[in-house]
Amino acid sequence: MKRILFMHQTSVVGGGSFCLLNVIKNIDRTKFYPIAALKSYGSLSEELKKLGIEVVIFKKMHDMPYNLSLLKTSRVLQYIKLFSSLRDFKSLLISYRIDIVYLNNMMICDYLKPAKELGLKTILHVREHWPLDEHVHQLNRARKIVSKYADKIIAINRYSASIFSDCEDRTTIVYDWIDMESRRKEISYNHLFNCDASNLKVVLFTGGFSSLKGALSVVETFSTCAKGDDFRLLILGGEKVPLARGFKSLLKGFLHRCGLYYYYDKILKQKIESDKRIVCIPGIYEITNIIEQSYCFVSNFGIPHANLALAEALILGTPSLAAATDESYEYSGEGRYALLSKFGDKEDFSKKFVELLENRDLWKNKANEGSLCIQRMFSPKRNILVLREVMGEI
Repeated sequence: MKRILFMHQTSVVGGGSFCLLNVIKNIDRTKFYPIAALKSYGSLSEELKKLGIEVVIFKKMHDMPYNLSLLKTSRVLQYIKLFSSLRDFKSLLISYRIDIVYLNNMMICDYLKPAKELGLKTILHVREHWPLDEHVHQLNRARKIVSKYADKIIAINRYSASIFSDCEDRTTIVYDWIDMESRRKEISYNHLFNCDASNLKVVLFTGGFSSLKGALSVVETFSTCAKGDDFRLLILGGEKVPLARGFKSLLKGFLHRCGLYYYYDKILKQKIESDKRIVCIPGIYEITNIIEQSYCFVSNFGIPHANLALAEALILGTPSLAAATDESYEYSGEGRYALLSKFGDKEDFSKKFVELLENRDLWKNKANEGSLCIQRMFSPKRNILVLREVMGEI
């Protein structure tokens, strides 16, 4: 049995770490003995322990600055700490008698090098969207490392695969599979909105208050363009942040008196609190029933990124709007099944939002038409099979 070390630099369940849990749950345990290396204890380490997975805490683990300039001391120091940890990582691999190293994202690709120097097999799971014309020196450095030291590359979509185009013969796309039935829980809109919700038109946004997911533009567009008391905007993951204290509290108070607001305050104080049709609830895993009851789904990412929520909505036949990125284009059947607005264009997003509301039945039909296609793309059975085939070749 081969001992495989899965590495992830955070210990919080969500996003890439949630997908890592799915990978570990579905590897062939008759062939692989999994061990997980994390930087610290947390919710991810607890979930891994529930699965009976041995967890190693590698406190010196560091990742490279993602798509960022090096013109800051903190980022240079981040690289220095990363380089200084490679020797300790090599000792860890020897100590735990590791045969295969599996890195859960490209931000920790430097750890491929010491693994290969020990003659181990290596797998890199690429989850990022790094534009090829941004911070090209850092990107080229990462590409050289991956090209030289990765035996297998698993990419979550076509764009992630394209980052390492010179490694095409070693790259396989494995979509982060979606099983909406496993996330079903009866949740009544009557309860959420504290009224008879049968005639409400609920616009669903799952990006919380994140600027990267376009929360402010979604809130502003809804308040401006959704006319009528029968509309509601439901924000999942919209949780209040702790009150600032000390100097930060004084600074915020001064800025507020000057009419200046932090991003969070702009959303909460200037928008949400002034439109009582907007309802915020914490993010939840059992989202299927909520999506099915919604009038439509919207998102407006501020950076190109995998938009699994769009795929989830389309699988359930929910009319959807998203910013046009390589990922949203791919996840919507080349743009056939969802309405896509120009990336970074708030005016076009608002225009497309109105179009979605006015032609909701049309886009409902398109979503239903594409549901089976998107479901197949993100099929757990299909993608787990592909994953196992890749790992069987290592």
